[in-house]
Amino acid sequence: ELSLNDFSIASVGGYIAPRIIELDDQQARISIFEDDFEGILRLEDPTLNLFFFNGYGIGLRPVIDEIIGEDKDGEQLVVPGSQIEQLPVVSAASAPGNVGLSQIQIDNETMKPTVTDFMAFEPNEVTGRISLEINPDNDASNFISRGSSLDVNFEVELPIYGSLADFSLIDTTEIDFGDVVESADDIQEIEQLDLRLFVRNALPIETGVQLVFLDRNFDRIDSLFAEPTTVIPAAPVDLSAVVGSPDYGRVIGETETRIDISIPRERIDPLKDVTQVIVEVFGNTTGNGDNPIRLYPENFVEVNLAAKAIFNLELE
Repeated sequence: ELSLNDFSIASVGGYIAPRIIELDDQQARISIFEDDFEGILRLEDPTLNLFFFNGYGIGLRPVIDEIIGEDKDGEQLVVPGSQIEQLPVVSAASAPGNVGLSQIQIDNETMKPTVTDFMAFEPNEVTGRISLEINPDNDASNFISRGSSLDVNFEVELPIYGSLADFSLIDTTEIDFGDVVESADDIQEIEQLDLRLFVRNALPIETGVQLVFLDRNFDRIDSLFAEPTTVIPAAPVDLSAVVGSPDYGRVIGETETRIDISIPRERIDPLKDVTQVIVEVFGNTTGNGDNPIRLYPENFVEVNLAAKAIFNLELE
């Protein structure tokens, strides 16, 4: 008499005929293109990366059905799979319990439009609709083991190499200017408030800053400058090196800027009602955004602020 108790299959092998199966949509978000970004950003070497962790003893080929970019306004740019070169086969697990690791990259050479042009659409979400071709090489020997799984990660890689034109970042912060101007014994004693900014810029970005002062009802009271002005020059970059080399677009110096701002008597008193400040930062990369630049850890910007109040005192 023969009996089997707690029978289970640890692994099964043999021939698995080629076929196509669909995967769940793969999505990646790009925070730089969220609601507070405005400008023209051109990235020179972006890539779309797929990472496969294959626990099956079967070769798999990913097939791109389409890549969809959606911007912050809900507009879409669709790249059909026919405009993307055929992707390589994903490594199979070498033995039950092992995992085959593969990274597949879609770059400017393998997609039309290029990934650079696709990113110029400024999508804040990218969706990959992907199918899998099972056993594309028609191998006669395959296996599936208990616990086998397939995991897929999808990412957008944006190296810090590119150009930026007419960008604008806007944020609002709370502040109680009343606490500042009333720190004097009598606000009427303040004749003029002078601010001085010292800026050392080793970033390849020329920028300006505008502050707009609001009251508790978000009504405009004043602004730091009469008109938005680019006030911090970009650091110089090397445009004589071979295009595409690590030195092309690299910072080769720094700029130093002193900015003096005087707030006269008639502008000081209304500031006591300020509760909100809109901060806008705007500008371009070196060359008005026409040339690609590179950012490295040693690049920096240093800002020092000094303030001087001029009083009109009556001595008794």
